[in-house]
Amino acid sequence: MKKLILVFWCLVLVNNITDSQERKIISSDSLLKMFRLMKPFEVLNKVRFENMNFKALYYDTLLKPYLMKWLDKDEYFQYEIERERATIKNNPKLIKEEIQYMLNKQGRKNALDSILNNAALYYQYRDSAIDANVKRFFENHKKEKFNIPDQAIVLHSYLAYPESYTIIKQWWVESGNTMDRSLFISLVRMGDPDARNLYDNKIKKFVKSNGESSDLADIYGELLELRNSFSTMKMIDVLTVDKNYVRLSEGDPGVPYNCQVIKYLLDVFSYKNIEMAPSVKQNAPSKEQLKHLPEIKAAAQKLIEKYKAEEYYWMKNMPFYKGEGTGN
Repeated sequence: MKKLILVFWCLVLVNNITDSQERKIISSDSLLKMFRLMKPFEVLNKVRFENMNFKALYYDTLLKPYLMKWLDKDEYFQYEIERERATIKNNPKLIKEEIQYMLNKQGRKNALDSILNNAALYYQYRDSAIDANVKRFFENHKKEKFNIPDQAIVLHSYLAYPESYTIIKQWWVESGNTMDRSLFISLVRMGDPDARNLYDNKIKKFVKSNGESSDLADIYGELLELRNSFSTMKMIDVLTVDKNYVRLSEGDPGVPYNCQVIKYLLDVFSYKNIEMAPSVKQNAPSKEQLKHLPEIKAAAQKLIEKYKAEEYYWMKNMPFYKGEGTGN
């Protein structure tokens, strides 16, 4: 599941780079109308990452309370209860089984046919059956409730409200500071010093082992998913890893890992209008690109500074932020 989530977000991010002109950004007004007409998690299921202008949303004070509901476990629990109610309401077989269960408890197991053949009586028992099912669902799940969907956590890591950070950090700590959940990568994206320190150590092991310590696709996917100043720094770090990297295409013989990273960086340089040395040719063979690592690293440093400038509007409000260079 983790790899599937990473692949999904990587495809989204790559599409953002190559097809940005075709994207239709949802306006704040349109999103606000959706929230006023639908439940928060119904809205979540309709929005798409690539259609959102996170900076505009960050400054929209009318939208913020609605967006914060995506991190409200009570709100999500109620949403799941209503979904359970709708599920049984639209399932006659389930209702029949629930009525039979009720009758058995009452010692009237042979009364089912008479109830099913009497419309008024059936609807009375149907409503009771639905209520009983929902009550049982509530009782069975009220302690653990449910984990907020990964999509909501990831979107909030891009919204990057200080309040979002505080909630996600609390959940991460409660989870035991695990490194294999969306909470961790979201905190790395938002600059949390603890999460970034753990990720730094992960990259150091990865580089030292020449890619043996972690799945190549996992690290590549995480760095693409992050796509910020921090991940660009980590991409510079992994340029020494030359283990063969086989991509998703069937029959792909693979390329050295650092060549794959360079190809991605060159695409981003072009998209973000980062000036490169004339010696770096975007379509040159990978072996040729490796001869120009100093020039590529210099361009990557320019990209890092550009990302930092883009991130500053939300980073400066994070509770851990202490000025330029902190958390990076």
